[in-house]
Amino acid sequence: MAPLMPTVDISVIIVTYNSADCIAACVESVLTQTDVAFEIIVVDNASADDTLARLKNLNCRVIPSAEKLGFGRGNNLGFAASSGRYIYLLNPDARLVGKKSLAELCRRLDANPRW
Repeated sequence: MAPLMPTVDISVIIVTYNSADCIAACVESVLTQTDVAFEIIVVDNASADDTLARLKNLNCRVIPSAEKLGFGRGNNLGFAASSGRYIYLLNPDARLVGKKSLAELCRRLDANPRW
């Protein structure tokens, strides 16, 4: 029996710490993507501000950490929870530009499997 193929093309992982002022805009920029199956995983590094509250009504998976893990360990939590063929790391203050930027990234990665 052949292994099941992932139904998600790209797992977008965002590691955040006290990013209440920008995290919603970051997640919303990913949510505008079209023509690609994606998931958004936000790993919160024990934020003391309103970051978790800002994420509550957004279509993303939130992994709260009780301690500040840092960027690397936070991403490892996101990797473990991901189901995409590809992983895209996005900083909480970044925005995706263009409604098809993730689809274009997938197209290029699929065309160049040695990358």
